[in-house]
Amino acid sequence: MALTRAAETAVLAGEQRRAADILQELLGILTDLGTQRWTADALETAALVLETEDNAEQASVIFGASNRLRESAGEARGGVRVIAQEVRNARNRLASALAAERLAQHDARGRALPREAAITLALAELTARGHDIGHF
Repeated sequence: MALTRAAETAVLAGEQRRAADILQELLGILTDLGTQRWTADALETAALVLETEDNAEQASVIFGASNRLRESAGEARGGVRVIAQEVRNARNRLASALAAERLAQHDARGRALPREAAITLALAELTARGHDIGHF
C-alpha cells in the first residue's frame, strides 16, 4: 500500500519519473506475490504517467485493464482517493485526444488482458519510456 500511495503522490506532485520508478518496483512486487490487491490502483497510476507523456493509446489500454480488475474485485472506480480527480481529468483528456471508437477499442483491449499481461504491458511502457519522462 505504501508504494501505491507513494506513486500516486509523485504523480500529483508532477514527479513523473519518480512515479514511474516506484511503479516499476511496485508492479514487480505485485507480480511476485501474485496478488490482485493494489494492482488496479498501480495500473491506474501507471496509466496516469503514460497519459501525461502523451501516450494516449497505451494509457487507455492500461485504464481498461485497471477498470476490469476493479470490477472483478467489486471495487468502485476511483472512490475517495486523493488522486480520483486526476484520474477523471486524465480520462477526459483521453476522450478528447482519441475518437470515441478508438478509445473504446483501446479500453476493450485492456479489459481483455489477463492481470499478468496488463502488468507486463505497464512495466514495458514505463521502462521503454523512462528516458522520455521528464524530471520535475
